[in-house]
Amino acid sequence: MTKTLIIIGAGSSKNIHKSFPTGIELAHFVDVHLISTKKPTNEPTCPYISPMINEAFRVFKYNVNYLDVLIDKLKIELWAYTRKYDYYSYRTGADPISIDKLISSKFGCDADVYNLAKQCLAYHLKGQEDSYFDTVNETSNSNDLWIENIYTILKSRGATFNDIKNNLSVLSFNYERLFEYLSCKAINNLYNENVKELPFINYIYGNFGSLKEVPFKKRNDSEIFRKYCYEKLKFIGEREKITYKPNLDNYEKVLFIGFGYDKDNLTDTLTIKNVKTAQLIGMCSELDQFYSKIESDYKIKMVESGYKISDFINGQL
Repeated sequence: MTKTLIIIGAGSSKNIHKSFPTGIELAHFVDVHLISTKKPTNEPTCPYISPMINEAFRVFKYNVNYLDVLIDKLKIELWAYTRKYDYYSYRTGADPISIDKLISSKFGCDADVYNLAKQCLAYHLKGQEDSYFDTVNETSNSNDLWIENIYTILKSRGATFNDIKNNLSVLSFNYERLFEYLSCKAINNLYNENVKELPFINYIYGNFGSLKEVPFKKRNDSEIFRKYCYEKLKFIGEREKITYKPNLDNYEKVLFIGFGYDKDNLTDTLTIKNVKTAQLIGMCSELDQFYSKIESDYKIKMVESGYKISDFINGQL
């Protein structure tokens, strides 16, 4: 079995289910709910009309006047940011949207706003896991076959589950756990295992709890989620805190799926210019100006696959 690293970003989850946001969508989601308007009646445990802010109120236990100040600080910057990129999808060659990069640059020295931003992102992304269950069971609106295809292809080549554990690694730039959850389901079905957590996945910027700590089906307003929520998350400005940085040359192939190709992640987090032997292969919808530059600057072979990850997997795994 070829020693392979799969690197996934937000686009991998978006491809599976539309409830999962792109970078600009996540910025919009948080921005819309980042309001300090109170309910007309006095409800001391949830005084705000925004469920997201009520959760922040429960988590941080600030008085409402102080929390209002933090909300306004974050809202001002996020509002300007989302307005700037309102038409991002129509701009050829535009830089990837990174809400956590914005927060790192604007509030790196303001711990309370910084942590509020992390909590808001965690709340919304956990909410997308919830939304996945709310809709997929009713509409079958899921494109998760490509995840099962990974393990089906490997099994068809004679790979045992131990072979997969020893030769396949997944590096996730996401905070949510959709890929891990669906991988466990696929492996359990194909190999008759009882895997509850994926043993070969690393969340390089953390997540909001392992699948054992915060089960996938738990809601984003549950007490068990509130216990972990934002504290394990790192933003892109905290790369110096990352405890695990992969040596890509430990793998024969490195596949990028749904990845934003952020310059800082490529150069600093992945130190991709130091790679000497690994074959780097990236998926893109079309080889436009942005992806052509990525290909030339970082020696990643870009493969046009539209939005069909299964085609990319079948051709490159």
